[in-house]
Amino acid sequence: MSRLVLWLAVWAPLVVFSQTRNRALEKLSLGISVEVNYGQRLLRQDPSPGYAPNRPEMAGVGKIGGVVGINLGYALTPKLTVGTGLLFSDRGYATNKTELVWASPDATYPTHSRTTFSYYFVDIPIYAIYRFSVAGLGMYVTGGPSVGNLVYQRTAVITYFGNNREKAVSKKLGDGYMNSIFSFHAGFGVGVPVSDRFRVGIEPLYRRTLTSFSHHHESRRYFHSFGLNTRLSMKFKKNKL
Repeated sequence: MSRLVLWLAVWAPLVVFSQTRNRALEKLSLGISVEVNYGQRLLRQDPSPGYAPNRPEMAGVGKIGGVVGINLGYALTPKLTVGTGLLFSDRGYATNKTELVWASPDATYPTHSRTTFSYYFVDIPIYAIYRFSVAGLGMYVTGGPSVGNLVYQRTAVITYFGNNREKAVSKKLGDGYMNSIFSFHAGFGVGVPVSDRFRVGIEPLYRRTLTSFSHHHESRRYFHSFGLNTRLSMKFKKNKL
């Protein structure tokens, strides 16, 4: 009898822990996401006297960027999932193609130039996904904050000489820039189950930085983008019937 009690004392907690762990695994999912977006720079100018709002750097246009990464989700309920991840993002902007005017023109001088600024971040997001159904179609909304750290910067200057052009690339970041920024994202999508464990989601997504990328008080720099994100997720363990 004493041996039976000892056996139950040893194995019962292990069995219960194993069942609890299996239930937790059923709620976990691992995913990868790939996003292509169109990003722009937002400037908040200082209206104080003496500030020159029309200086050349103010002329900015959009730039194609993107985000790739992995995500780990936990299903709180069948409809609500929360999670985090590790993302690599490309933010930036470009300048318009600008005509160069010379006091003494020469045929060897460049005629136009444009510049593209690319900033690459590693982001850690916190997100929530709420799923619902419309006319039998599985849909969801998603959103949350993230913190990003600058890991690489690239500036490409393209100079035009008639029908030819030259490209110069610099990796040096100027003074007065922040290494870390806070952002948020929001979107909605359509989710399609591929199998009992795999699901594919396609979502239009909006991203916006909450903090300035610059220390300069006279000109605060923010980024925002509109993109299309594709999300593939896999459950760690199939739900038991």
